[in-house]
Amino acid sequence: MKLIHLVLGILLLVSLAIGQTDQPPSLTGFQQFYGAITNLPTTGGPFTLRAQRADGTALTTLITSGQYGYDPTFKVYGSSGQISFFVVNAQNVATAVGTPTSYASGEVTNLNFAYSGSQTGTGSNSGTFDFSLSSGGDKSVVPGAAVISTVSTTLISGTASAVTFSLSPLPAGVTAVFSPLSCTPVSPASPTSPACTTQLTLTTTAATTLGTYQLTITATSGSVTKTAAFTLTVSAAPVIPITAFDFSFSAPESLIVNNGSSTTATISTALVSGVTQPVNFSLSGYPTGVNVTFSPRSCSPPCSTTITILANGSTPAGTSALTMNATNGTLVRQKTVSLAVNPFFDISLSTTGTLSLNRSGSVATMLTATLLGGAPQPVVFNVTDLPLGVTATLSQPTCTPTCSTTITIAASSSAPIGTFSPEVIARGGGITRSTSFGVRISTPSSPSAGSAFCLEKWDCSEYRPCQNNQQTRVCQRTDDCDQRKANNANLQITEIPKPDEVLICQSASPALTRVCTPYGSRCIGSNMQQCSFDGMQWTDLQRCPNGCDSTQTQCAEAAAKEPTQKPAGIASWIYYLSGSLILIIGLVIVILSILGHKKYAPAKEYIAESREKGYSDSQIRDRLVNEGWDEGRIRKLMR
Repeated sequence: MKLIHLVLGILLLVSLAIGQTDQPPSLTGFQQFYGAITNLPTTGGPFTLRAQRADGTALTTLITSGQYGYDPTFKVYGSSGQISFFVVNAQNVATAVGTPTSYASGEVTNLNFAYSGSQTGTGSNSGTFDFSLSSGGDKSVVPGAAVISTVSTTLISGTASAVTFSLSPLPAGVTAVFSPLSCTPVSPASPTSPACTTQLTLTTTAATTLGTYQLTITATSGSVTKTAAFTLTVSAAPVIPITAFDFSFSAPESLIVNNGSSTTATISTALVSGVTQPVNFSLSGYPTGVNVTFSPRSCSPPCSTTITILANGSTPAGTSALTMNATNGTLVRQKTVSLAVNPFFDISLSTTGTLSLNRSGSVATMLTATLLGGAPQPVVFNVTDLPLGVTATLSQPTCTPTCSTTITIAASSSAPIGTFSPEVIARGGGITRSTSFGVRISTPSSPSAGSAFCLEKWDCSEYRPCQNNQQTRVCQRTDDCDQRKANNANLQITEIPKPDEVLICQSASPALTRVCTPYGSRCIGSNMQQCSFDGMQWTDLQRCPNGCDSTQTQCAEAAAKEPTQKPAGIASWIYYLSGSLILIIGLVIVILSILGHKKYAPAKEYIAESREKGYSDSQIRDRLVNEGWDEGRIRKLMR
């Protein structure tokens, strides 16, 4: 019988168990959910689904990356209430996706949760407050400095409450400050509540004892206390070694200077180690007659200086080994430099004064290179600063002073009008010398214009220094009389004697007294005279058949004849004939006047252009008279 009762009991228990499978599970003090998530984004993962109660308590993770179907159930302890859900990516960025009773809009949508059962039991509540504490790790500091450590707390379970921080034991000479002194832990699954952290500042003094200290942070909330240990190492500041000052410098291996001239070079320095300090420069071992300067004399590396070496002309020619020195106290750096002194050689250049020529014309001048000292060496000439349309040709581009070469200046038909200053450069023997001369370009006068006279014109250079008891200069004709003669066979050339080119040297050059204003004019009897270019003499320019008008400085015109009375008994036809002749003569005079006006049109144009360029009337008149125009007519044109 007992056996039968035992079998029946077992069957009853099995029947009760089978019947219970069709009912919701017995839930005491918790809620149970399951659900599905669709439409998760394909990028930005992995994703984790988290749940949170209204009081901020974090719940069990429902889903991890890749699990997008149904998940095992989870339990929510405590009273029933609304549950919020969040999808979190790898960077812990949370997006609300819904609740059991509503949907939230966001990147992740269509959350579908269903209640598997929702019963509130009367069992005990297991959500006791608990939290964790982190010290922020070990720290190091030097005496007199401070170090900061970030201390943090995290809610583990239950309803959060504020915790207060303290530190012990506190070493001598160290102070500790928490900021803030307390905070309330939160769950890491909470996306909206701020984290509970405090900044622990440990400050030492210069007298703090060196060593390693074991310290403990205590966080207290009611009866719940958490501790976190860490070490504080107080060590001496590292000693930075002081590096001694050192430098290097560079200089050319060789230098060349011409006797009587100078040369320059750059000396550069570089800082090798230490703190920069001034370095002084010097040069030793150079021959007599050499002067050496540095600019600046000293500088602090990295820096540079310029050395100038001057050979005064008496320096012996040859090559010397010099020592370049750069010093700072007992620190000395040296380099060997080779200095080559070339033999003394120098020249001077001279040309005539200003040259005058017309467009499409040419003129020549003599360039003389005079040896001043040293052995003769060839030099090469070059003419620069020529205006457009003007060329220069040298009869000898190269010669050995003392020597001369002819420079021919040619102006094209489009060459600019005016005065220019070309420069002649001579190079040779390691030297460069230059001189300049004037070139005046004018518009050529009409072959038929002006008077049938042309006055020779001479231009002379300055006298050279006294040498062999003589002073010399070069004088050349600068007029265009010969060219005009070729176009006008009737042109009369008035010769002007060539000025003296040699003077006997005296203690002072003799003063020459002018007798007239250069290119001035005057009347002497029936002759009109013109002053020479140097104001030393008068020269007959023109004989005036009707006498010379001294007031106008021009030839006088023929006096008009008194009208004659009509003789008695002369037939009337004679009067008609006389009247006709007078009319014809008047017409001829008018025609000649018109032709004369056209004849002097170029002169009027030249006067207008020259005035626009700023030339004075006396300069313009002298130039036109020199070109052969009648001065009296020019004076009338200039009124």
